[in-house]
Amino acid sequence: MLKTIIRVIIGTFILLAIGAGMYIYYGIEPKLALNGQEYISVYVGDTYEEEGWIAKFLRKDVSKHVKVTGTIDTNKTGTYRLTYKL
Repeated sequence: MLKTIIRVIIGTFILLAIGAGMYIYYGIEPKLALNGQEYISVYVGDTYEEEGWIAKFLRKDVSKHVKVTGTIDTNKTGTYRLTYKL
């Protein structure tokens, strides 16, 4: 059976969204950790399920601010890329 390879890229952190209780700290970057693996193999026709992530900044959970870009078509063999940015 053919497999689809998914490459997960953690995006570069440039700026944190400014909101209630959030400040810009120059030189301090948030930490982003994927719950899954960096490379994932999925059989053609199977379903890809996002395993999620955890993003922290100054010990606060900022995971809801992470934006994921990229698409995956598990009906076509190939290599796909997802990018996670905060």
